Amino acid sequence: MKKSRFHSKTVRRHTGFVPLPSGEGAGVGKNRSGRSGLTPPLSPPLAGRGTRIGRPAVFLDRDGTLINERGYLSDPRKIVFYPGVFAALRRLRKAGYALVILTNQSGVARGYLTLEKLKAINRYFLRAFARRGVRIDGIYFCPHLPDARCACRKPKPTLALRAARDLGIDLKRSFVIGDQWTDMKLSANLGVPGVLVMTGAGRSVRRKAGPFAAKITSHLRTAVGWVLSRPRFR
Repeated sequence: MKKSRFHSKTVRRHTGFVPLPSGEGAGVGKNRSGRSGLTPPLSPPLAGRGTRIGRPAVFLDRDGTLINERGYLSDPRKIVFYPGVFAALRRLRKAGYALVILTNQSGVARGYLTLEKLKAINRYFLRAFARRGVRIDGIYFCPHLPDARCACRKPKPTLALRAARDLGIDLKRSFVIGDQWTDMKLSANLGVPGVLVMTGAGRSVRRKAGPFAAKITSHLRTAVGWVLSRPRFR
């Protein structure tokens, strides 16, 4: 097998953040590690578990939750959003939730796409949502292989904790919605309710993911309905 020129060592220390599009509060500069790149407009202190310093959030998986599962997506023209996704996310925004996409994208380490291509796809996502009246607060991604032992790949909580710090999120009042076992295990690691949807890989991982899920439901629309029905989060 031909060795990929985008070997995992190339991206071993890289985790991703894609902020809001230019003109919506995003800036360009250096992140906390000193590396050049896009940064969020604000970087509040880390929201510790149980510390209410900000608004609640819904952490969303990407492939199989918001869009049809396409394997290692490298072409934004192949993106197909599930029916009702935009209306469902508008409901969450209206209710005061921050919206953050957390996604494992090992296709970068496998050589199917570059980091720059992935960032371009994520910016396409932000524009697509913005055109339909949905503001996404950020997209955080892990580009590493599953066996790379990185700190950022879901179900590890690193990406969510980084989002909480960057965006001033109150983790205690937040949720995770996804179609993978890793999403439900992430919710357990964060100590927040997880909603497993039956789109994407949901049905195939139900037995494994179910014990970690607070709710199992058909798709994003019903998942959002359940989130908004929770009495203590109204």
